[in-house]
Amino acid sequence: MSKRNRDRSKPISEGNQTSEVTEAPVQTAPEEGQQTMTDTNTAETQAAPATPAAPAAVKDGSKVILTNGEPRVDFIRRLWAEGKTRSEITKAVNELSGGIKVPYQVIFGVTKKEKDKAAAAAAKAAGGGDAPAPAPAS
Repeated sequence: MSKRNRDRSKPISEGNQTSEVTEAPVQTAPEEGQQTMTDTNTAETQAAPATPAAPAAVKDGSKVILTNGEPRVDFIRRLWAEGKTRSEITKAVNELSGGIKVPYQVIFGVTKKEKDKAAAAAAKAAGGGDAPAPAPAS
């Protein structure tokens, strides 16, 4: 008999499909002098010293400013121009972002644009710029 066509007025009792009801444990009130979990958590929270939060990167208009005061895009471009790898740049930016993890895609996006600009400049300097090639002399 398929599940769709079975008689729904009868309880399921075939194979492992039986269900049993179990009683839930009963909580008792703590005795005098005992701490409850709420009391313990509150005491631990109140006893913990406040740690100063690291200054986070700040968004100024459309630019994200790192904790060193430099715009993130400019910092990434500078390190890329110095010959740093994308991995090294990612680590450096994460250290200066105030605890906010910067995705690798952000670093890649900025450095890819810089790499494309450099390739276009090199092609233009080699004579393959936007100007059409001169016609062959006949």
